[in-house]
Amino acid sequence: MAAVSEGLNAAIRGQIPFDLVLPNVNVVNVYTEEILAMDVAIHEGRFAHLAAAGQDTMDAVEVRPGDGAYLVPGFVDCHLHIESTMLTPRHFAAAALPHGTTTVIIDPHELANVAGMEAVRYMAAAGQDVPLDILVEVPSSVPAVPGVETAGAAFGGAEVAELLQEPKVIGLAEVMDFPGVIRRSPRIQEVLAAAKAHGTVISGHAPMVAGRELSAYLVAGPDSDHETMTKDEVLEKLRAGMVLEARRSSHSENISLLAAVLQDLPTLPPNVVFCTDDVLPNDLIRRGHMNEVVRFAVAQGISPARAIRIASLHGAQRFRLWDRGAAAPGLRADFSLVYDLTALQPHAVYVEGRQVAAAGRLTVPLPQRTHAIEQRHTVKTAPLHRQLFTIPKPQNANGAVAVHAMQISSIPLLTEHTVIQLPVHNGSLQLPPQDDVVWAAVLERHGKHGGVGRTVIAGLGLTAGALATTVAHDSHNLLVVGRCAADMELAAQTLVDCGGGAVYCRDGEIVALVELPVGGLMSRLTAWELSPRLDVLQQALRDAGILQADPLMAFLPLALPVIPEVRITDKGLVDVVQQTLYPVYA
Repeated sequence: MAAVSEGLNAAIRGQIPFDLVLPNVNVVNVYTEEILAMDVAIHEGRFAHLAAAGQDTMDAVEVRPGDGAYLVPGFVDCHLHIESTMLTPRHFAAAALPHGTTTVIIDPHELANVAGMEAVRYMAAAGQDVPLDILVEVPSSVPAVPGVETAGAAFGGAEVAELLQEPKVIGLAEVMDFPGVIRRSPRIQEVLAAAKAHGTVISGHAPMVAGRELSAYLVAGPDSDHETMTKDEVLEKLRAGMVLEARRSSHSENISLLAAVLQDLPTLPPNVVFCTDDVLPNDLIRRGHMNEVVRFAVAQGISPARAIRIASLHGAQRFRLWDRGAAAPGLRADFSLVYDLTALQPHAVYVEGRQVAAAGRLTVPLPQRTHAIEQRHTVKTAPLHRQLFTIPKPQNANGAVAVHAMQISSIPLLTEHTVIQLPVHNGSLQLPPQDDVVWAAVLERHGKHGGVGRTVIAGLGLTAGALATTVAHDSHNLLVVGRCAADMELAAQTLVDCGGGAVYCRDGEIVALVELPVGGLMSRLTAWELSPRLDVLQQALRDAGILQADPLMAFLPLALPVIPEVRITDKGLVDVVQQTLYPVYA
């Protein structure tokens, strides 16, 4: 915590007026989980003094009636990819701050996989100009898994060590190559050594890792996880001292698992925090940000005061941010005022004692500074033709051909390996007649080698047309799925021409397009401008048969080779656990 200033001391002692006093507010005390009627004094951006309502005289330059509102400490999002909001940091801040989020810890590995070290520096610099405190963890997963995918950059120990020196950088981001951590791969050891030498926080990613493998993962350095999928996994990781980053994102949640576990524990473990991970812009506007996470936790049976504690104090302490996380003397006056702890809709948000948002919108101007990376075209594929998008027939094959394939699981995000028989017709492999099988191709789009990986996928639900995106976690190559090679070619070419995004094409026409020209991941529009375009795309996908609540998020992780069991990259179909490639033909 910063040294106490003479001015703060003088105001507390009554020698000079406070900057601001809020009388009669119900303070959510996250240390004791009480709600207390208090008068709150703020000076030089800090909480200066809190006293029971009406029991202390507080002179101030400005007094703003509290009117019995609840004072909620600013929320801390412990794991977020801003790129997944499809917004630049400036526009993300404009959408998140009005929901009471005052600090976010971001992992810019999405953009770093496209633009390398420049991307990390851009995200840190862009966050310095906004009232939201955007703190950066250096991506550890560039690429997520070397050897089975092609990214636009590669980080080793040297790159990590250099970036850890940058302003606003406070940790090493999720170490996604959990097999590499457990098996002590040279690259991961080098990255972890750089972080340990810097003495920084090391975040993790360990879906379904348990037993001795969990111990090996923790001993190596990463000490958190947001990918837990069962109650037993939650409990095992909490008991092992792992920081559980309970998540509520646009495509998944595990807070309900945490809530069920907490019911049986005698106390709240200190190693629990909240995060959003991946949130789409329309969800950001309609549902909210960290206030939606807390609201969801309360709906699962966690008390409001406890949920707020996890979302503020626990998050701050996890990242050694000792200057925030609660309404207490000396801490940053980051908070929101709400009239209902269940709805958690702030009518005012403050950062360092200054009001920055009210009634869902910012009340302070955002800087208009642009950055070179925001104008660069980054989608560079080999020339496109229809044959790229289907699997070629092996020589001398006349009957059906068996190929290794992906089956989408009933559990969100998970996939399974399967074998699918493709009939031969007019000398070419064809999709089987059932509608739930589609062609899938991933085209290398970073201008490296122009390769393409191909497979077929069952269970996505797409019945016609083609869907393409450059938001293909985490190397963000050009992912295309479809029933028709001509539509797949049109979809891919559309994204090459506009610099990236997501598009659905059918019968030779573009049905819906969301342009994301910043790295192929982010728009230059505000959340309010972008969301209607995303709504049109989402509805088009539902009409085409992808019936999940969030059709796009069912599609974007299909190229992510760190979520079991199989994924498709520009190198081919990946066995995630073994980190090997399947041959095309079974």
